[in-house]
Amino acid sequence: MKKIIFVLVVLQSMFFYAQQMGQGQGQGAGDQKPPKFNASDVSGIFYYEIDEVISKIKVKDEEKEYLVSKALRKYNDKIKEISFLNSKNFQQIDILVNAMLKSSQEKPKGLEEKEKVDVKGILEKVRKEVRSNEEKLNKALEEILSSKQNKKWLKYQKKKKKSLLPKRPAAGNGSSRGSMGGRGGSGGPAGMNNGMRR
Repeated sequence: MKKIIFVLVVLQSMFFYAQQMGQGQGQGAGDQKPPKFNASDVSGIFYYEIDEVISKIKVKDEEKEYLVSKALRKYNDKIKEISFLNSKNFQQIDILVNAMLKSSQEKPKGLEEKEKVDVKGILEKVRKEVRSNEEKLNKALEEILSSKQNKKWLKYQKKKKKSLLPKRPAAGNGSSRGSMGGRGGSGGPAGMNNGMRR
């Protein structure tokens, strides 16, 4: 079931990008660049800013703060490793999908079946690794946090993940474009941390 949902999210992302391209054409937006497909965002790669998390879930106790920071640092390090090991794949997928989106401005063209399978397979593998580390993080934080703090954490996490999904363009407004959300402190495909507490 999770695989089906993931495949739908990837295809939906590609569809929205292609749709935005088509809307821009018909409304004289030829000078605007097409939105960029970002494979690492679609794979769920992002990093938590430790200070922000501690503030959002209202951790006051020094020992808890240390343990939460340690768990988040461990998660961020694992995700950076996944991102680094897959950075070449991400770059190739970005080039492939963005070329397909760019060519859709001139004439509709989709990915070949083999390319679709390759893209889905790579992104699904990465997403599975990310999900596994996310589950470990959630389990660790559940042991540290109070019930109330854990609920705030899960809500915060859900919001962060949702920000990675592409936004739908506004109906009837070609100049409004969806964008990919930020990656919570990531600096690029290799996952350099910006402003993250170490």
